[in-house]
Amino acid sequence: MFNQGLRTVEGYQNITLVDTIIAKNIDYQNSLRTQDLPELSQQANQTFSAINLLIPEKDLYRVLDFGGGGGHHFAEAQTMFPDKKFRWHVIETEEMVEAARKNIHKQELEFHSTIEKVKNHQLDLVFCNSALQYTDKPLETLQSLISLRPNFLYLTRIPLTYGGSFSYTQKSKIMDNGPGSSVQSKSIIKYKCHVEDFSKFRQTLAREFNILAIFKESGWDNLPPERMVNSFTIVAILKEIVNSTIPSGN
Repeated sequence: MFNQGLRTVEGYQNITLVDTIIAKNIDYQNSLRTQDLPELSQQANQTFSAINLLIPEKDLYRVLDFGGGGGHHFAEAQTMFPDKKFRWHVIETEEMVEAARKNIHKQELEFHSTIEKVKNHQLDLVFCNSALQYTDKPLETLQSLISLRPNFLYLTRIPLTYGGSFSYTQKSKIMDNGPGSSVQSKSIIKYKCHVEDFSKFRQTLAREFNILAIFKESGWDNLPPERMVNSFTIVAILKEIVNSTIPSGN
C-alpha cells in the first residue's frame, strides 16, 4: 500500500486491468494525433473545461492529474490547446506507474505513485476525474491535494451523498475502464468505492479554497437501491489567489 494513492483490494492493482488501461491509453493518444479534434466525450469535455481555468499568457502550465491513468487527459489538453505548454504530473497506483513508465514516453509527462512526490512543485491546477472515491480515505486524500496549494482545483465525477458516508464494492467490465475504444473482454473487476458526505466534502474544500461552482450531475451507478448518490463536479480557486487580486481600500 502506498501513501494516499489509488489502492483497492482487487481492482486497480490487477495487472490485467492495468495492461488494458495502458493499451487503451496508447491507442487513444495515437488517435488524437491523426484527427483534428479528439472524440467529443464526457471526459474530453471535462479536460477542456479544466484547462480553460488557467490564466492565459503563461509560458508553462503545471498540472497535477490525480488518477490520470496513462496520461490521456494530457494528450487531450495538448490536442485542444496546441498553443499552451504543459508540465503534466499523473498520480497513479504503483502498478500503473510502472506500466506507464515502460510504455508511454513523453518529456512533458511524469508519473508518480504518491502525492508526496510532487509536494515541492508549484501547481496551476489539480485535476481529478473519477478517482478520489477509489482511495482508502477520500477526505484525507482531498486534504493532501489541498495542501499542495494549486491555483485551481477541478474535481469531477465525484460521488457524494447527503446521508452520511459509506463504502461498497463496485463492479465493472475490465474493457470499460480507460479511454477510447473498448477491448474485447468479458472479465469483471471489483473494487472498493467510498462515497463521502457532501457537507463534509464541501467543508474540507472550503477551508482554503473559494468554491466557484458546484454541479450536481446524474445519479451514481451500481449502488444498492436504498442509497441516493449523485455525481458532482466542483470547481474552486485558492483563497490566497482571490485575496491577492482584491485591491485594498484607501
